[in-house]
Amino acid sequence: HDVTVVGTFSKSYGLAGLPTGYAIATPARAKALRELLIASHVGAGLTAAIALYRDRAHLDVANRAVAQGRAVVEAACHSVGWRTLPSVGS
Repeated sequence: HDVTVVGTFSKSYGLAGLPTGYAIATPARAKALRELLIASHVGAGLTAAIALYRDRAHLDVANRAVAQGRAVVEAACHSVGWRTLPSVGS
């Protein structure tokens, strides 16, 4: 199947101010995507993303913090009768 998975290293990885993302795709789709992208200097973002990806302890702490924050927001919404959709983003 021609499916592409994309993501960023923002929330849990703490790189919201240094946008760095990734795409996992078939070789043909990856080539087509590369042809659409504007070349940029992402050295700092890429270096930070690699270091943070390897730091599992940081990711575990950050994921817990994101989950706790989400629970607070969901509780506040539910307390006033609002429904929320399930979220698993980190």
